[in-house]
Amino acid sequence: MNNGHTDIFVANVEKNIKKTTRAAIITACVLAALMIALTVVIIIDIVGLTIKYTLEAGEELPSAMALSGRSDARYEFGDYDGEFTTPGEYEFYIVSGSRRYKVELTVEDTTPPRAELLQLYVNKDGPFPSAIDFFKDVTDASEVTARFKNGVNPSELGDYVVQIELCDAYDNKRNYETKMTLIVDTVPPVISAPSAITGYLGEAVAYRKDIVVTDNCFGEIKLDVDTSKVNPDKAGSYKVKYTATDAAGNFSTLELTLTIVAEKVTYEALMEQVGTLAAQIGISKNMTKEEQVKRIYGYVNSPNLSASTANIKFFDESNTDRSDWIREAALTLRAGSGDCYSYFAVSKAFFEYFGIENRDIERSKGVTTQSGTHFWSMVNIGTAENPQWYYYDATRLKIPHSSGNACLFTEAQLIEYNTDKQPGFLTYDHKGYPETSTKIINTGYTW
Repeated sequence: MNNGHTDIFVANVEKNIKKTTRAAIITACVLAALMIALTVVIIIDIVGLTIKYTLEAGEELPSAMALSGRSDARYEFGDYDGEFTTPGEYEFYIVSGSRRYKVELTVEDTTPPRAELLQLYVNKDGPFPSAIDFFKDVTDASEVTARFKNGVNPSELGDYVVQIELCDAYDNKRNYETKMTLIVDTVPPVISAPSAITGYLGEAVAYRKDIVVTDNCFGEIKLDVDTSKVNPDKAGSYKVKYTATDAAGNFSTLELTLTIVAEKVTYEALMEQVGTLAAQIGISKNMTKEEQVKRIYGYVNSPNLSASTANIKFFDESNTDRSDWIREAALTLRAGSGDCYSYFAVSKAFFEYFGIENRDIERSKGVTTQSGTHFWSMVNIGTAENPQWYYYDATRLKIPHSSGNACLFTEAQLIEYNTDKQPGFLTYDHKGYPETSTKIINTGYTW
């Protein structure tokens, strides 16, 4: 009995040993296969294809797909940021699936500097320009220097030929020839600025924003801003004086009105305000653009309401200084009254909310006996590919538009109104504006 049990025990041990051995062999085979696979990847990474490419400094590196011909390729730049603007040798990789290719990139600069050449007027008493002062908008991948190629020693008034060489850090050169005119400078600088500026309580005022000063002569222009009459802690209107002085001592002044207001209206806040109002008066984003524009006109102009019950009553005065249409629209909706700029601003706010492409129009000055100016719009009720532009004027004018209205009218109707009803009232500089559609939208529109 004992011998039988011993035989069975031995047989089981042998059987288990065989199973263990078989499992070990399988595991060893799997590990061997993995090692072979890893070895293949490493070998591909080391001895695989090396791509050599030469790039002109400042040019954009082609995509990894374009450089390798593999649709799933991507760059592995390592310590580089992918912007190769400095000449030199660079090494990085292209990864495609389990393969990785080395890229040996040579960046070189063989292009001479590019720049806009200037002709300068110079005051006889100086300052006199250096060679680089005869250029603006200089572009190159490296630092650029300039030197005169001919001697220029101005002593008498008149023109002088100036020859200049531009050279970059890699000895790429380009020669230029221009003119310098020596004069007696008696002309003051010209200050160009908006009609007014706006500031907000608690915020720094950007006094120099949109202020451009030009002069007839070479030399630095000093711009002084006198804000002594401004109380930045109190809302109101203040006078700001600008003084521009050129290198010869000629100066000019300009006085602007600064309006400091208690709150700033953001575009986002206005869009939220208009969206709430649009839902209340039944203007939906599911409507066509033509339907939306007509509904907008119906609310802003209120053609069926009297002057005293109109949604926006006409007063011959804006709610702001007309420098901020966003604020004008918000304040007009709050006040319920305004002038042509107010009607224009509220309409524009609706156009922006509904994604209706629009253009701002201001009447040309001095073309009519009407005092002041006038504002209206152009709107595109078509698409970008097939535009349909029309004029739009929601102002409740003191002189009505005959038996019709000013919602979606054509160039022919604008000309008719300018000719027969109010000479020059809707005259403006057409340059840069699209042509209007010739199809009559408002069939009851007769001026």
